[in-house]
Amino acid sequence: MLLAEIRAEIARLGVVLEGEGLLSGTAGNISVRTGELVAITPSGMPYGSVAAADVTVVGLGGDVVDGARRPSSELYLHLGPRPLPNTPASPQLNPAPAQLHP
Repeated sequence: MLLAEIRAEIARLGVVLEGEGLLSGTAGNISVRTGELVAITPSGMPYGSVAAADVTVVGLGGDVVDGARRPSSELYLHLGPRPLPNTPASPQLNPAPAQLHP
């Protein structure tokens, strides 16, 4: 599995962030860029059920390089320029209190 350690850490971090109330259900994303590859959480999966193999690896053009899951629907937000030059990780947090509920 490509980027196995990074993918495992993303899966672990999703559980931690959800436990802290910083992610809710399937809202929010976590990505890590390394060279020309980006590991990103899958679309539509609750963080408590994401395993390392569920984390998708894409190229900088958005093409899936490794993984069976569809990458986050907000993939292109994570492929854009990073706010700081040497910032490899990008969490997009959506805590439950900040979400609008009908």
